[in-house]
Amino acid sequence: MVSTDSETTLHVAYARAAPPQITVALRLASASGATSAEKQLVSETGSCAELAATTAFTAAILLDPRLMFPRPKDRTTPGQSLDSNAPSTWPWYESREDVPPVPAAPSAPWRWRGGATAGACLGCGPSPSTGAGLFLGVSKGRLGLDVGGRADMPATTTTTPSGRSIRSSLAAFEAFPHARFAGLRVGLLGSAGALSSDSSENGRTSFWAAAGGAALRFAPPSPR
Repeated sequence: MVSTDSETTLHVAYARAAPPQITVALRLASASGATSAEKQLVSETGSCAELAATTAFTAAILLDPRLMFPRPKDRTTPGQSLDSNAPSTWPWYESREDVPPVPAAPSAPWRWRGGATAGACLGCGPSPSTGAGLFLGVSKGRLGLDVGGRADMPATTTTTPSGRSIRSSLAAFEAFPHARFAGLRVGLLGSAGALSSDSSENGRTSFWAAAGGAALRFAPPSPR
């Protein structure tokens, strides 16, 4: 009989069964006598040494089930698994608050860019025109979005010997959702805007929209 504390007692009873068998009955009981766990062992050959070793191990497990799950000798060993089902790890009932969390893989940063453009257009009006624009781009990983707008200075041309002139101007908005692959930005380019014209007789504004695929080269950021 072994008393583990003031509330729990382990009873161990050996008995000779049909020769040469020896049996051992182990019972863990509370102070009130209620059985909380019990186990019976049998040695078919009557080997006392074998039965004593098995009884000691079984008694230890009944008194403290955590002995079945020994702590690893070194929790900081590189490559050691923290899976409670893996060998040499601690079980679910022990706190893991002292185990440093595995750092998550860093996510791709958001990248922003912006600027101003200037250029000329042939065919946007009755004569070559010049204009300027602003653009803003954002990307994360391989995906990105560029948006921008441009406006052309009014272009004027003379259409008749009498000197009647036509004046036109262009305003446009562009959006370019894209993916980045090996120095290329490949995506869908959408554009919408308004073309205004007026002459000595009347004026008119036409709205338009267009979409299509586009592939633009870019310089990948240099590694730091």
